[in-house]
Amino acid sequence: MPKIISVRTRYKGKDTEPTENILQSLWDEFISLDRFLKFTIVIFLLIAFSTPFIVANKQIFIPNAAANKTATISVSPPSGSYSIGQQFIVNLVISGGGQAFNAAQAAVAVSSNLTVQTLDIVPAPSGGCNFTFPNQKATPTPGNPSFAGAILNGSSTQCILYSLTLSANGAGTGTITLSKGSVKAYSNNSEILLSLQSGSYTINPVVSPTPTSTPVPTPTSTPAPTIAVVPPPTIDQQPLDTYSISLNLTGAKDIIVASVYINSDASLTTYPTSTTWQYPATLTLASNTFIVYGQDNLGNKSSNVSITINVHRPGDINGDSIIDLTDLSMFGTDWENIGNLNYALSDMNNDGLIDLTDFSILAKAYGN
Repeated sequence: MPKIISVRTRYKGKDTEPTENILQSLWDEFISLDRFLKFTIVIFLLIAFSTPFIVANKQIFIPNAAANKTATISVSPPSGSYSIGQQFIVNLVISGGGQAFNAAQAAVAVSSNLTVQTLDIVPAPSGGCNFTFPNQKATPTPGNPSFAGAILNGSSTQCILYSLTLSANGAGTGTITLSKGSVKAYSNNSEILLSLQSGSYTINPVVSPTPTSTPVPTPTSTPAPTIAVVPPPTIDQQPLDTYSISLNLTGAKDIIVASVYINSDASLTTYPTSTTWQYPATLTLASNTFIVYGQDNLGNKSSNVSITINVHRPGDINGDSIIDLTDLSMFGTDWENIGNLNYALSDMNNDGLIDLTDFSILAKAYGN
């Protein structure tokens, strides 16, 4: 090891010993050690200096790891009074209570005196959750409205998962019971569910009015006017969801029907035979409703019939205006199918084949 040379100095005419540089001495001692001892000392010093920081940060982290439970899964409205045979709508609402979440699940049970007529997933642009469901068992249906889903690459603080159209079929208390719920925080995937809020509804029996006796007037013989009954036209089966912006509406009519009106206009309607009609329909993106009625030569009109055709963006198979993993999953069930499709709109170019051309169209639109 290098030897420290002692140097004497004079102060006020006297010899003095130099003040030893402690840090220099320690450094010289450290340099003289073998490699193993140097490594051991460095590790010891790192542990000594870092331990207070780790402990302090652990004390901060542990309280933060336990997320506040603020989320709710609820039925809205939670109560109401209805009569047997009456229909009403309730929503399944998920709220983070101020926190962002990206996944939720719950078991949903409907009492036997309520019948689920429809279950409609609310689209994201209308305040829907935009959930992707992992499989068919976790996807809510009218027969089983329980669910488990997550938002891909996103989060929400409050959303409506679906709307239930219910029909009251028995007097008493109708219930929608929520259980086995869970809501996961977007920030750290921790559980933030605070409560489940079920629904309870009073179902009243139908009360028949007591008939009152009213005098029966003596009928007078007045000839009843003859009113021509004009049968309404029929509409041939059409695709209710399509990517096309035009199609030919066709149907049948009674021979006494002189004109077929589509949305109050008969100028474009033509008649291949005396009992058929056709109309070149122009479609726009979203819903297109066509109201059809017939009229005879005397101006008598039939009742209305109608059809609604939804035009989707290319690749938007489920019609929620977002082309995402849900559409890709639906497309995957029809891959290389011919004719018998699970989803008609898997056929992007309407050539009857689900192949790479369709996949290319979907891929180009994906994420938009």
